[in-house]
Amino acid sequence: MNRIVMTAVLVAGLGGASAMAQQPTTPEPKGPTEPAPKSATPPATPASPPQAAKPPEGPPPLPDWFVEMDANKDGAITREEFLAVRMKLFDQLDADSKDGTLAKEEFVKLAEPPYSQDGAGVPPLDQRRRFYEAQFSQIDTNRDGKLSREEVQVFVNLNFNEFDIDRDNRITEAELRLVLQQAEERRRRLEEAQRRRGDERRQGGDMDANGNGVVELEEFLDFNSEELMELDADKDGKINLQEYMAVAGKPDENPPNMPPYEQRKQLVTARFREMDTNKDGFLTTAEMKTFLTAVFKRIDLNGDGKINQQEWQIAQSGQRPGGQQPARKPPAAKPPAPRPGPAPAPKPAPAPGGLPPGGLLPGTGPSR
Repeated sequence: MNRIVMTAVLVAGLGGASAMAQQPTTPEPKGPTEPAPKSATPPATPASPPQAAKPPEGPPPLPDWFVEMDANKDGAITREEFLAVRMKLFDQLDADSKDGTLAKEEFVKLAEPPYSQDGAGVPPLDQRRRFYEAQFSQIDTNRDGKLSREEVQVFVNLNFNEFDIDRDNRITEAELRLVLQQAEERRRRLEEAQRRRGDERRQGGDMDANGNGVVELEEFLDFNSEELMELDADKDGKINLQEYMAVAGKPDENPPNMPPYEQRKQLVTARFREMDTNKDGFLTTAEMKTFLTAVFKRIDLNGDGKINQQEWQIAQSGQRPGGQQPARKPPAAKPPAPRPGPAPAPKPAPAPGGLPPGGLLPGTGPSR
């Protein structure tokens, strides 16, 4: 069976776009009571929000936090130095309540200035907040809804251990570069494997994973959800309108039999809003699958829970923008009743109706 192209199903044949590989980088927290440093120390969490960046060439550069912690410039950071700098941020976040714990509201301030600044290549504020909310849940091991100093210290020490390869309680430049390089290699291998699997499926020509000659609902959902998630450029598990707009293609390109770019943008925007059922500005996997299920049912003309070759050919040849079924032809007009005398020529039947078819901080651990 021919591959059911996601963009054809969702935007009536608009050209798709591939998602670019993204890398996380570290936000720049700054102390609220002291001048902002040129580059900030890492926050008291074991990771930082994902950010868009091109893969580095050659050995990875040293993160800013390492350069700042290495005050004596001996090329190494002791466990005590690492812990002291990281826990200083804990005290800054606890400055208002001074109760020795961090509530979620206090901890999530890491997503806001002066700890994290808006700018080019930096995730939007709402995405940063979601990241630190997830980090809060990870650090709150006793699930009491607050972070104690001891809980944060445990995570900081675990973070230190990820870099201290020889366990001598020192992180050297060589150790840090090796850990970062290994993490980058793992990330690239994972992305390459995912890309290769996607290419194999695309080259295979269909979604019929079990080879029974038809596409069932689960096959349809899995294949097309994976296609859609390739648009998730910042790898946050959701698709925003800017990412989804890649489906419209490039402004300076107008493929044959396609509407102008501005019209494609309008179609894509309308489709995004239709799929975004909770109107939060993001498409989740659940929302995509809900929409795809409706698309599947429209293509499955006989309602048997499977899409066969004939049903897919009908969908390809007559799919209208919005995923509607092709318009039906109206019945031809009846010929006039015979009258005495020579029979008049029958009136021509009307032309077929309907519309034409449209076809711990990156760099603070090996898991980046």
